Amino acid sequence: METNNWPLKKEMSRKAKFFVLWGGAFVASVIVYFIELVTGYSNFSIREILWLFFQTILRNIDICLISALIPATIASLIKINNKKIQIALQITVILIFSYFLFKFIRALYGTY
Repeated sequence: METNNWPLKKEMSRKAKFFVLWGGAFVASVIVYFIELVTGYSNFSIREILWLFFQTILRNIDICLISALIPATIASLIKINNKKIQIALQITVILIFSYFLFKFIRALYGTY
């Protein structure tokens, strides 16, 4: 029995795509933040780095959200007919912009 109403084949709305991209960019920003902690405190043990990460992420979550907003907006504007190339470009934009914007906004806040 075949059905044409498969729920996974429906198109996502524009808002839903934006929030998915924003979530992906937010995760990328958190990963960048964690990598900075690991490289900045390389003489600490993994347990101490994880404790420091979870203690400071709540203070710096706004930096991660703000630095994820701009790449998600730019990535949501990318429109190409080939879906695989479009997704690859969106991921590339999110990764590159998330890294540089996170470092820029963190430098503006002065939370090093």
